[in-house]
Amino acid sequence: MNCEEFNDRIAEMFDSEPIDKEMWEHVAECEKCRRLYNEYCAAVNYVTPKAPIAIPSGLGSVVPTHRRRHTRTPRYLSWAAMIAAVVLLAGLAFHQNTSSRAVAASQSLGNASFAMNNVENFSATIFVRTRPQDNFDFIDPSLPFVEHHLNVMLHNGKKLWRLDKGGEHFVVCDGNAQYQWWKHSTKATISPIDCNIIYHFAMLVNIATLMEYEKLQAEQTKGNSYSVTHSDSTLTLHIKSKRQTSPHPLLGGSHSFGQADNEREYIFDAASHRLLQMRYWVTDGEQKQLILESRNFDYGNGSRAAEITSLPTKGIEWLDTRIDMDITPDRLALLQQELPEDAARRILTSIFDKDSTGSCEALRLYDTRLLFDKWNGYTLIGCKGVIHSEGYGGVYAVMEALSPRKEHKTIVAAMRNDNPLKIWIIDGGI
Repeated sequence: MNCEEFNDRIAEMFDSEPIDKEMWEHVAECEKCRRLYNEYCAAVNYVTPKAPIAIPSGLGSVVPTHRRRHTRTPRYLSWAAMIAAVVLLAGLAFHQNTSSRAVAASQSLGNASFAMNNVENFSATIFVRTRPQDNFDFIDPSLPFVEHHLNVMLHNGKKLWRLDKGGEHFVVCDGNAQYQWWKHSTKATISPIDCNIIYHFAMLVNIATLMEYEKLQAEQTKGNSYSVTHSDSTLTLHIKSKRQTSPHPLLGGSHSFGQADNEREYIFDAASHRLLQMRYWVTDGEQKQLILESRNFDYGNGSRAAEITSLPTKGIEWLDTRIDMDITPDRLALLQQELPEDAARRILTSIFDKDSTGSCEALRLYDTRLLFDKWNGYTLIGCKGVIHSEGYGGVYAVMEALSPRKEHKTIVAAMRNDNPLKIWIIDGGI
C-alpha cells in the first residue's frame, strides 16, 4: 500500500471492522502516514467515545489510539461531548438526497480543510465560558468568559504550540513532549506527545481536522440545518443541531453540548478559504447563550520557536508522567481492584485530613498545599453516585461534604483509570 491509497482509505480505520491488515502495516512502516493517523485519532477520541480495536497478530508495535463507539450517560459541558454532537460518525457514505444547503456547506468546509491543511503558523484568541484553573475540557454556560491564547507553528518538521488559559493554566508542546503548569502551583507535568491533555483545543491545533469532520457531518445531514451566506470578502456557514441526550439528575444544571440544541458558526475568508472566526451557542427555546467565540486568527504570525516553547524554571517541580510511579506490587494490585467511589472517598479523605500519604499516587500531579488550603475544615459525608459521561474517558464521582459552616457541599470529582498503571486518579473537579 502506498501513501496516496492510505490517505484515500484512512476513514475505514475509524468506521469499519475488521480493518485491512495492509493499513496497519503501512502505519507501522510510514512515519508520515503514522503522524496523519495519530492526528485523526486525536480528533476521533474527542468527537466520539470508542472501545478498543483489536490489532492484527504480528503488529503489536502498532497501537491504535482511537476507540470504538459505545453509549454512556453524558456529563458536564465538556468539549469532548460538544464536538461529539458536532460530528456523528455513523457512516461515511454521501447521501444521494443531501439537501442543497448541506452540499454548499460541505463544499465550503472542504475548501477550508484544504486551505487549513497548508497553514504552518497561526495564532488565535478564543473566549470560552470556563474557569481559568480548570482542565481544558470544562465549560459552564453560567460562567464568564476566559480568554485563551493559542500559538502554533511548524518548525524543523515538528508542530510546536503554546496554549495559555487566562494567564493561569499553560500547556506547551515542543514536538517531543507536552509541558503543563499552573501559575500558582509548584508542580508541573511532562506528558507524552500523543497524550491529549488539551482536549478540544487539539482540534484547533489541527483546524483542518475539525473542518473535515464538519464536512462529513454535512454530507450525512442527520438532523442538522445549514445556511451559507456570502459577502465580498467572507463566507459564513451557520449550523443548527438538535439535542442528542438528556442530563443525569445528579449532575444538576451542568450538561454536555449534546444535551442541548446548539448552533455553530464559521466565518471564512472568501479568497483564501482560511478560518477567520468561529462561534458556538447552546439554545433553549427562544434563549440563545454564546459559550465560545474566537477572535484574531492571525496566519503567518511572527512568534519564534523559543518564545512558544519557553518554560518556567524557578520554583517548579517537574514530574515526568512518561516514567512509571514507584509502587509495590501489593499496593498496585489493591489500587487496581478499587471501585471509583471507594477511590474518591479515599482521595477526598486524604485531602480533608491534610495527609496525602494514602493517596499519593492519585495526587502526584497536584500541589497538595493548595488543595489542603482550599478544603480546610471540610468533612466527607459520602458518595451520591458515579456517573459515566459520553465523550469522557473516565467517570464523575458525585460526593457530598460538610463545610466548616456546616453547609452541605456537592463535589463532582472527575476520575479516570486509563493510565499505564490502571489505577484511579483525580482528573479535575477538586
